[in-house]
Amino acid sequence: MGALFRRTAMIVRALLAVALAMLCTGCVGLMVDMPLTKDIRNPVPHNATKLFGGPNDLDRDRWACQAEPDPSVPQAKNRFLASWGPPKEKVVTAKGETWIYAEKGRWCGLWIFLIVPLPILLPVCETFDHVEFENEVAVRSTSRRMDGAGIGLGFLPPFPIPFLIRPARATENRPRVLVSPEKQPDLSCAATPTLPAASAELPQPTEDLVNCVAGGERRWTYRSNCD
Repeated sequence: MGALFRRTAMIVRALLAVALAMLCTGCVGLMVDMPLTKDIRNPVPHNATKLFGGPNDLDRDRWACQAEPDPSVPQAKNRFLASWGPPKEKVVTAKGETWIYAEKGRWCGLWIFLIVPLPILLPVCETFDHVEFENEVAVRSTSRRMDGAGIGLGFLPPFPIPFLIRPARATENRPRVLVSPEKQPDLSCAATPTLPAASAELPQPTEDLVNCVAGGERRWTYRSNCD
């Protein structure tokens, strides 16, 4: 039942995207909506609005980003649980665990704007986050996330306005960065993630990490683990 609901939701979002794109009648250009893979150090578990998404949590994607400079306090497992929920799979490693979040059947493709927008989209893309933990600390993430790029002209009579969109960098907090006609506001990856509304139903962080001696060695861990 859950898989059917997610599939139906994806189809509805795709149809909504087509409807909203009609608002760009008069534009000329191209935009590619596709997954791109980033290697991220000390990942912070944010959430980003999907293309043509709304305020609903169903319209948001996981978005791992890298704080710059590196956060003074790294992210713990409880932060990922609160922001993203439990992973699809956990793999035990020599130093800890790798948490795997993944989806298949994502809609992606090409938007062609020739006065009337023409979406060429198929549910064939995959997104994932492979978050590597050493003990309780997130040290690395290989994240394949929905992003995009575009170029074209929008017409605001009597003047044409060029637009340019580029994919996000690992240190930025949202996809599809508008470069022109003006840059987006603060793109920095905040070290403390903003939790989605649905996180009220998820395990909340009850303990932050501290740097202390635990098990005879100094490391980042929960305060309750300190010697």
